[in-house]
Amino acid sequence: MIEVLMNSTASAPAVELKPYVAPDYPAQAPRGPTDVRLPSKAVTARFGISRRTLDRWLRDNVLNFPRPLVINHRLYFALAEIEAWETACAKRHAIARATEAA
Repeated sequence: MIEVLMNSTASAPAVELKPYVAPDYPAQAPRGPTDVRLPSKAVTARFGISRRTLDRWLRDNVLNFPRPLVINHRLYFALAEIEAWETACAKRHAIARATEAA
């Protein structure tokens, strides 16, 4: 049977080739300053701490340090969350100093 098919003189059916048209993907939203992510090395340099201290801060629930996005065992922190945390800490310390002075 295979020999008959291979020796056949019948032509293969014609295949219509169509040009490739790329699918319409939704446009990506422009990245804003809230989308900036800092690697853990930049965060440790920003606060002058070691990576071990950063790990301790992440385990401390009372400290409420922003949670990272983990990609391939690497930590990336949202810059906006880091700045908000810094502001909250500064306010707490200012209130504590004002209370001590009074």
